[in-house]
Amino acid sequence: KKAGCGARERGTHAFSCTVASSVREMPPKKRPPPTAALAAVTKKLQLKREDVLSEAAADEEPAVEQPPPPPMTADEIATALEAEGLMLLPSRREGAKTGYKGVYPTGSDARFPYVAQLRRDGRNIVVNKFATAEEAALAYARAIGPAEVRACAAALHTRPLSKREVAAAARAEGLRLQRSEKVASGYEGVSIGSGERKRPYNVVLRGDFLGCFESAEEAALVYARATRPVRVAAAATVADLAGAARALESVAQ
Repeated sequence: KKAGCGARERGTHAFSCTVASSVREMPPKKRPPPTAALAAVTKKLQLKREDVLSEAAADEEPAVEQPPPPPMTADEIATALEAEGLMLLPSRREGAKTGYKGVYPTGSDARFPYVAQLRRDGRNIVVNKFATAEEAALAYARAIGPAEVRACAAALHTRPLSKREVAAAARAEGLRLQRSEKVASGYEGVSIGSGERKRPYNVVLRGDFLGCFESAEEAALVYARATRPVRVAAAATVADLAGAARALESVAQ
């Protein structure tokens, strides 16, 4: 019995060794990595997209680049200024190369050597580039509007007021310069940062630019004049006001 059991055990062991060796000798099954399938799908979609784009490009007509419009002539600029109530503002900066306010040389563009640029909220805003300085000055005047153009034109022919002159004018007109600690200028309605080095204080009232000035006191005087309350006599009645309005209309007619 012992001999039979030993033979069976040897046979079982031999069979197990044979199976194990055959399993070890079997080559592993090659499986494609997960990215291979994804790469194949991606490549297929890319080819399909290229086909669609090529078909769309074939259907489109070739774009024709439009030439830039010719520069405005002197007569056209003069007509536009008269029709829009504007003027070309001369520059007050010493050594200005263009001669106009808000117009600077580009220095790198031979076709459009002049650029119109203005300053708002502490930032430089480029309007556009132009072939002539006059057309750039017209674009600058259009960008700032007629009100600011008139204010700048009026400031060209006036000298700055001293603090004593500002105080005397305020007393004579019954005005009071409104101090404020909330703004850097120290006066209500007066801000700093107009872009003018010699006149850094500007006044803007309800969106209208009233001018830029060398001193905060003079700017505060302009703001006080603009915000002067309209006084009506206590004895005046509605009928009196209506009669005055009719009289003004008759004079206007």
